[in-house]
Amino acid sequence: MTDFLTNLLHTMPSAEEWLLFLMTNGLAYVAARNTVLRRARRQQEKFLAQERREIEVERALYTDSYRQKEKLADEYWEMIKKQSDQIYDLTAQLHCAQQIHLN
Repeated sequence: MTDFLTNLLHTMPSAEEWLLFLMTNGLAYVAARNTVLRRARRQQEKFLAQERREIEVERALYTDSYRQKEKLADEYWEMIKKQSDQIYDLTAQLHCAQQIHLN
């Protein structure tokens, strides 16, 4: 039994070896964690970039639609002005005709 304990004590790592072992494992853990976090960040950045592209496309469609509607509204406004002018001219002609008929 004494031989076993003596052998065990002689084969056990020293304090420096334990410290080196713990520091190496700690460093490996930190490196692995950073790799996982970096990978997750890249995936999130890809997702956000895709979302941004989709939003920009949607914005462009809405902007184009808005411009088309604005152009159509301007065309309608021009038509309304022309019809208003025509109504004004016809009203003036009607008043002239009434004046001639009354005289």
